[in-house]
Amino acid sequence: MNQTPSDPIWRVLTQVFSLMLQHLDDFIIFQTHTSQHRGYGPYVQIAHHESGCIVIEAVSNHYLEPKMDEKSIQTLVAMGWMPPDVPNGETNFFRHISYEEFSSDKTAEFFVTTLQQAYQINEDDTIEIEPIEVFQEVFALTYGRSIDGRFTPRELYQLVISQTGRQDH
Repeated sequence: MNQTPSDPIWRVLTQVFSLMLQHLDDFIIFQTHTSQHRGYGPYVQIAHHESGCIVIEAVSNHYLEPKMDEKSIQTLVAMGWMPPDVPNGETNFFRHISYEEFSSDKTAEFFVTTLQQAYQINEDDTIEIEPIEVFQEVFALTYGRSIDGRFTPRELYQLVISQTGRQDH
């Protein structure tokens, strides 16, 4: 989990994801909406697991329409995602992380890289973060401004630089 997005738009998205992960209570879902997918697009999510660790997941073909091609599946596995294990209740790609090993920054980088490389999400696709109330509160406290629950990475970048005056994120 160590590929830092280099483009400023993706760095800002990574920073916002990391902020949210620092406020993990029960679960967080980073849901995308794209023109290539019917209904909901690809998502990554994080939650506390009953076994006493954190589980992160990336959507599988079980929930995605249209289905991912073999190259995308191979990309997920090469990145370190475990393939779905339906008999054991894992219907998505997943990883278990101990609380001691968990890093909000590294997990945020991993999520953004996954969305870019495996699912080909671009800066004009829409992202929605749930629980939305937590996202809106964290964003307002950090950047001094409210935000709608849906945004594109490009819109998020423009909003953050307009609030911070910095373009070197």
